[in-house]
Amino acid sequence: MKLNDKVQKDILSIADLDFSLGDPLLGRLGNTPPFYFALFAYAVALFSSFIIAALAGTLFPGGEFAGQALLNDWFYLLTETISILVLWTYYGWISRAPKEALVILAAAGTLAPEQTQLQKAAKILSNCWLTWVMLLSALVGAWVYYRQYADPTPALWYNASGGYLLFRTLLVILPVAFATTSILIRIVVNVNVIKTLLKGVKVNPLHPDKAGGLAPLGQYALRTSYLIALAGIVVAFSLKVVIASQNSASAAFLVLGIIVYVIAAPYSFFAPLGTAREAMKIAKTKALLEISHQFDSDYTSAFGKLDGDAQPLKATLEKIEQLQKMQSITESFPIWPFDAETLRKFFVAISSPIIAGLISLVTEKVLDFVKGLVQ
Repeated sequence: MKLNDKVQKDILSIADLDFSLGDPLLGRLGNTPPFYFALFAYAVALFSSFIIAALAGTLFPGGEFAGQALLNDWFYLLTETISILVLWTYYGWISRAPKEALVILAAAGTLAPEQTQLQKAAKILSNCWLTWVMLLSALVGAWVYYRQYADPTPALWYNASGGYLLFRTLLVILPVAFATTSILIRIVVNVNVIKTLLKGVKVNPLHPDKAGGLAPLGQYALRTSYLIALAGIVVAFSLKVVIASQNSASAAFLVLGIIVYVIAAPYSFFAPLGTAREAMKIAKTKALLEISHQFDSDYTSAFGKLDGDAQPLKATLEKIEQLQKMQSITESFPIWPFDAETLRKFFVAISSPIIAGLISLVTEKVLDFVKGLVQ
């Protein structure tokens, strides 16, 4: 079989992999851009929120309602807008992105999985029961949310009655919980599939992407970590608001979210790249060993030429010098499938919740200081 034919076969085999895990929503999404789907989900959530507030008389601040009105709840309007748009965009993206990255690697000849590896990957992706796990987890999350806010203390625009709260839980919280659990499960599943297929990777240490030819994989991991970082920012700000409102139940839930973030942030970036790193380390070690064996052979040979003519010894020493230069070049080969810029972006992303929290805290302190001066 010609190389081009082999590459074409690898591309088609990877393209046939189904990353939807049998999710019917993804089937309906088809080729629709994920952001359009996210806009629809946001429109449903926003419309339902206004309907609830209008029926409950909690749309505008003031009047008989002594709690927080919808149009005065800036935190909800901001965080829910960001959360819904980002979550549902990633929900569609994360079921397509791994395949796109793997197809690019196959087209470049970097990835050449064996049939057994493709079959194992397809078996991992055939676990359609995972969609039921996502749905069950979402139902549990929605139930916890409903129970937490069923007590109308403090009074909020959506918990004036159990019916309004149930309406919001079904139309907003349940879908958001499903998208969240879906993304988390897919991150883990995608890691296992990538690890399986990357056992057939061919590392190109001097590739222009400075990542052994595996830059598309690094970009996928980086974009996944962006989602985790954004979730961390929302959790950090939510925790600050909840602590200010002295809601201990919500605070404990958000602290758990921070713990999950600390684990998920590095996992989302480094886990998909672990197998590629092993392949790159093996390729580098193999090259260094070959150079080392040749160096030992030539160095030993040089001793046998010490009492002979100078020319053979000179030629052997020149070869040894070239081997030393070759060793230096090989030592510089990368062992992670990303360059320094990608790593810098990752660390900026995962530290963003801390930076955002510090900025918020400093801003609050400065405003309090200014108010004190004015008064």
